[in-house]
Amino acid sequence: MGHIIGGRRTVSVSKAAILAVASDVKENEPLSGRTTFRAGGTAKYFVIAQNLAELKNLLSLLRAEKEKYFLLGAGSNVLFASPVYDGVVVALGGDFRKISRKGNAVTAGAAARMGTLEAFAVKEGLSGLETLSGIPGTVGGAVAGNAGANGGSVADVFESAEALDANLEVKSIPKSGAEFSYRSSSLSSSTILAATFLLKPDKPSEILKRIDAIMARRVAAQPHLPSAGSVFKNPAGTAPAGKLMDDCGLKGLKIGGAMISNEHANFIVNTGNASPADVLALMEAAAGKVKEKFGVTLEPEIKVVK
Repeated sequence: MGHIIGGRRTVSVSKAAILAVASDVKENEPLSGRTTFRAGGTAKYFVIAQNLAELKNLLSLLRAEKEKYFLLGAGSNVLFASPVYDGVVVALGGDFRKISRKGNAVTAGAAARMGTLEAFAVKEGLSGLETLSGIPGTVGGAVAGNAGANGGSVADVFESAEALDANLEVKSIPKSGAEFSYRSSSLSSSTILAATFLLKPDKPSEILKRIDAIMARRVAAQPHLPSAGSVFKNPAGTAPAGKLMDDCGLKGLKIGGAMISNEHANFIVNTGNASPADVLALMEAAAGKVKEKFGVTLEPEIKVVK
């Protein structure tokens, strides 16, 4: 269990203990390079589990030591809020990046990038992932948060997932057990290992046409500076979050190095030196303006890790 020294929690598990169960361990790892926002502090330990055995042994160790840990995907929807993450950041690699096909079903490891999965599907002549074009995260993160864009979501093509249960045993979860809703699923608290998607045969050239059209719209509408994607979820029964923020005149609002994008108001971008505190302050200011003007409470879509 971590200890409190000088008001700050310290990590009690040793690097030697982690190296006994995992081969890729980094100490005092900058998290700014591990997130698409390019902001954040450091992690005392950053561990990449290369296979199922490493992952199970690592999680077993951390649980036995009652050590704090966070499972990180591509870091595309995450903001580490503290100067130091006083725990262990766990990422997946190796075996968890594998992708395979069986009939019209494609199974991808949780660490596979969504773009890599889509490219695989195109090559195999399988359609269904086009609306997810441009989503920068991993398969695990996309499934957990029911990622979506362009009128579609992961739930549309999801068939099943493999995840670790509370006893670190592998379990299969069908679509009916995933409880998908807007940008959410019951898998968000699970350790996802892989997911299977049911797709439909089509000509690669036709699939690429649809992808190109979607990507052209995405590139035109979204900022090119580092960001964590959409900051707030679209509230039910009213205009999208970006429209509400735009109507409040928030585009271009800046705190420190963080700025509300001029291209899309629901994006906060890093203009070069943004700190997590800058981003959080800007989120609070934006949500406050929307609440004041429209009486709507905005719910964060990005995950803030403290």
